Amino acid sequence: MRIQLKQATPYLMFDRQAKEALAFYEDVFRAEITDLQTYGEANDLVLHAKIKKGNLLLMVSDTFPGNPLEAENPAFI
Repeated sequence: MRIQLKQATPYLMFDRQAKEALAFYEDVFRAEITDLQTYGEANDLVLHAKIKKGNLLLMVSDTFPGNPLEAENPAFI
């Protein structure tokens, strides 16, 4: 069986800077934030967000509180 990939969606993780990154991408690429969820009481941290420009979609989040971003963190495809 052959599986055809129609689109890959990058998912970027940040260490407490996801909101800043989203604002930057929104401004520079004139993109639209279509979804923004935060970590309950830690509402300055992004649990999951989507930003869209045309047909392109980028997903963004902060790392889970207490788990800092490290070079060894896995990448998922």
